[in-house]
Amino acid sequence: MAIHTRFIGWEKINGMQVTGIGEIGRHGSAIFREGVEACRRRKGLDARSIPETLYGIRVTPVRIEYLDMTLRAEGLSPKQENEYSPESDRTDVCRAVF
Repeated sequence: MAIHTRFIGWEKINGMQVTGIGEIGRHGSAIFREGVEACRRRKGLDARSIPETLYGIRVTPVRIEYLDMTLRAEGLSPKQENEYSPESDRTDVCRAVF
């Protein structure tokens, strides 16, 4: 999964790539319900019906790469990388990073 800002020049690049284990949940599954609830909480939505044609996707991170060229001004590397072992509790990592 890649998340990035609009490209306006090499000195302003900012984005993140998450590599991990993906799970797809159909309408009615636990993954789907958790995703809908998380989306509603984050966006402040009321209880609306979600089309049955949509899927929920859960990604458990194994590697997160963050690129922020503005970090150079602070004397830091613009590329930050974190890897997580499959045995670690990545739930807390996800909350901290995102």
